[in-house]
Amino acid sequence: MNSALAKHYGRADVLGSEFQRVSLKADSRRRGLLDQGSVLTTSANGINPLGFALENFDPVGQRRDTYEGGVEVDAFGQLPDGQAFDDISGLRRLLKDEKVEQLARSVVIRLMTCATGRTLSVRDDAEIARILSESKTTEYRFRDLIQAVVSSEAFLNK
Repeated sequence: MNSALAKHYGRADVLGSEFQRVSLKADSRRRGLLDQGSVLTTSANGINPLGFALENFDPVGQRRDTYEGGVEVDAFGQLPDGQAFDDISGLRRLLKDEKVEQLARSVVIRLMTCATGRTLSVRDDAEIARILSESKTTEYRFRDLIQAVVSSEAFLNK
């Protein structure tokens, strides 16, 4: 995070324009990829079951408990298999416990689509599987997914 992002996220403890590693407090409501402003901005395109969990964030990632006008945010949602969650924390638990590889696959597909500037096809399946297999040892850390995508044949030969 740099000072501009820190200001966006309401933190005053990060100074300078250079990106630096920061830690979240144990009681922080922010965790990982799902509630980053960049992800929220690109995924704020309509109502969907997973999107309800993200309702506590506006489209640029600012935390909110009410909508404009004072109506309380209802972040309840259900996965297609019927598992319910009350908010982003509940969704995270479901995804972490049972859906982490599916989530990682979706992230890789989205990254590759953006990186190559084209719709992916069946010919990309082997590369996606390779990236996921190699990234499993680091629990699909986002940095590793990005590194794998930008070093993939699909990206290098676009």
